[in-house]
Amino acid sequence: MGAWGYKTFENDNACDWLNTYENFLIKGIKNACYDTNIASIAILVSSNIEMTYGFEILDLAFSRIEKILKDKDWLNEWQDKTIKIKEINDLKDGLNILRNKLLSKQIAH
Repeated sequence: MGAWGYKTFENDNACDWLNTYENFLIKGIKNACYDTNIASIAILVSSNIEMTYGFEILDLAFSRIEKILKDKDWLNEWQDKTIKIKEINDLKDGLNILRNKLLSKQIAH
């Protein structure tokens, strides 16, 4: 095992696993199904760990959310679309928190 520190993701095995996890999330975000996109983004936000793809995965998630929010036909399928829009906007807020975390780390270095 190649380790360079004591934190959870400061070794090769953990980083390899994280990379597999990220690729799984990226596939979910790129999926044609909005429900799969939303679930993948929710997992990304709730995991609150620093992804190796960084801004790339966040940008992908933000662009997918924008596409979903512009699809009025899909939103109108929900009995109360305002609840669904709020859920999606909450995910957007979570993505902004992750983005700010990455930005602050860049500034610190």
